[in-house]
Amino acid sequence: MKRIMLMGLMLLGTCVAAHAQCLRVGVRGGVNTVDYSVAPVTVGDATFSAGNAKVGYEAGLLLRFRLAKHLHLQSGLNYQFNPYAFRVGGNAHGRITIDARRLEIPVELGLNFGVLRLFAGPVFRVAQWQKSSVPRLLRVKFNDSDIALTGGAGLHIRRFFIDFRVTGYPWSSLSNTFYSGDASARVKVRRNLLYGGSVGFYF
Repeated sequence: MKRIMLMGLMLLGTCVAAHAQCLRVGVRGGVNTVDYSVAPVTVGDATFSAGNAKVGYEAGLLLRFRLAKHLHLQSGLNYQFNPYAFRVGGNAHGRITIDARRLEIPVELGLNFGVLRLFAGPVFRVAQWQKSSVPRLLRVKFNDSDIALTGGAGLHIRRFFIDFRVTGYPWSSLSNTFYSGDASARVKVRRNLLYGGSVGFYF
């Protein structure tokens, strides 16, 4: 144990001596939009289909650990607000929005070359809850996996950065459950991708 602690102190000392920041803490915020597609489905007396994409937002706390000169590991805690839009047909006509809120922990391996940064990795969902604009007509249970994949690119200048990313669930069995009144139906999801852009800085 003493030997391991001594090695850790030596590594930390080496990092400080080289004037490199091994661990950085930052914050980020931005906007996102969901590319969501399902086949039209009839539940009870109404038919539902995916509507036009809407804009959501996101915010997070970041931790970045420098592994090598051009290699780093980044994680943190993200809050996502994603509005899903649906069209309603059948005996009822209109539009419904399902507001999905999620807490997620991304784990990204990144490469940086000058101001350019490339990154990819898994995203682990910690919690999820949603609210329908017309709950008596449509509620949705998102049965997608608790693990997604994300990747993207960004620019990092001094303490400030801007990132663009895409996140999705690459599982062929992805489906959601739609509820309308006392009826329900399991719906296969054709596509569920989240596109996001954020800005932030490191302290």
